[in-house]
Amino acid sequence: MIAAQERRRYTRRRDSFKIWCALGTKWVSAYGVDISASGLGLVVPAELTKEDVQFRAALDDKHVMLRARAVWEQPGTFRGQIVHRYGLKITSIAADDWDMLVRYCSADDSRSDDVRLMPLQRDDLARLVPYTMQHRMLGLLVLRKRLAPLDGKTPLVQYAYAGTVQREGGTLHRVAIHSRIFDAASMETRSFDTRFLFSEDGETLTLEE
Repeated sequence: MIAAQERRRYTRRRDSFKIWCALGTKWVSAYGVDISASGLGLVVPAELTKEDVQFRAALDDKHVMLRARAVWEQPGTFRGQIVHRYGLKITSIAADDWDMLVRYCSADDSRSDDVRLMPLQRDDLARLVPYTMQHRMLGLLVLRKRLAPLDGKTPLVQYAYAGTVQREGGTLHRVAIHSRIFDAASMETRSFDTRFLFSEDGETLTLEE
């Protein structure tokens, strides 16, 4: 096992992932929101103990086992259910699992090119992203099964802005949308973060993979 104090600081990957925590004799499903080689953040529909808790995280197509302890906690609600947001410090993890975790976080960092996302409030969204462009983006999310059909309803998504880039001789805006969709097959809610590039004239809209 690798002790927490022996690990140097690594990049934190802010991405949704599935994670389970061992509470008593049961594995409780939780929602991971960020992770690094030294800690992680998650939302869980139960309170964690103040001691070390065992976790099983699904990172891409691999599963990582680790133990972590809560550093801070913030209660809240989601769909009428009481949930808890935790920031945790990893206290122990097997060497192979730790190497896998480092590769997982580094892979995201290599393609992020240091983009900083700024959450958009409703007024900022209307100013920066035309309504017609918002509708086109949401339509692409529906086509990719990252969002349920709109059916005239306002979707529960979150927008973030990452400034502009120069592509193909013009200026394009970067926008990320965090969306969720209920998977009836697995009876779980799946989360996605999708990035778009669009031009102010509305002619160009592409997915940034």
